[in-house]
Amino acid sequence: MCDLKQSRYEQAHMKTTLSLWSIFKAPFWLFVVSLAGIMLALFVDSTWDWLATLLVSSAVAIPVFFYLRAKFS
Repeated sequence: MCDLKQSRYEQAHMKTTLSLWSIFKAPFWLFVVSLAGIMLALFVDSTWDWLATLLVSSAVAIPVFFYLRAKFS
């Protein structure tokens, strides 16, 4: 018997093919942003330190934000 309606569990666990880019897109951009912050902190001084701090801290803040959003929604 074939049901046309699938449960949410079945839909969530259907086999899908993911490309490497779709898997590593977010970690790649987090790496690029935090690396830019580290390089900015090393090579530029004074007023640009706040931007370097924001860029480096985004590597921690963004995953924490999405974790908390998923946990409490």
